[in-house]
Amino acid sequence: MDRTELTIVAAAALMVALGLGWVLRWIYSLLNPPPAPEPRADSEWAQYAKACEAQRDAAQARLAEVERDMGNKLTQAQAELSAAMEGLAAARRATQDLEARLAPLDTVLAGAPVAAPPEPPASPADEQADADTASDEAADAEAASETTETEKTGVEPEQSRDESAKS
Repeated sequence: MDRTELTIVAAAALMVALGLGWVLRWIYSLLNPPPAPEPRADSEWAQYAKACEAQRDAAQARLAEVERDMGNKLTQAQAELSAAMEGLAAARRATQDLEARLAPLDTVLAGAPVAAPPEPPASPADEQADADTASDEAADAEAASETTETEKTGVEPEQSRDESAKS
């Protein structure tokens, strides 16, 4: 036998051994079926499955609680941010208003002529208050002029009026 024939015979013998082994294993498994699973093992798996489901439910409940808490915190933080932004906007408006009011004073200090700030439209209540203020100012001006006249002459204004009326 030469080398090629020997290789073919060895390969054929291995194929026959493989086929024979497979057939014998199949026959053995038919004659000896695997044992049925133990009922105790099934109950252990059932308990394990129930425990896993309970843990899953607890985790889902915890997740829902954490999401609710975080949602509340987020809402609160957004409300605080909104309030802070509104306060900042009000402060900016107040700052701009004060800067607008102080601009004429800056020009006075710099020596430039001052332009009067525009006055808001007057309401009837404002007009009455202005009339009261004007009469109070006139009375104050008259009292101040009398005081000045007394200081200059040393004579009370009523006495000087009486004297000038007599003459």
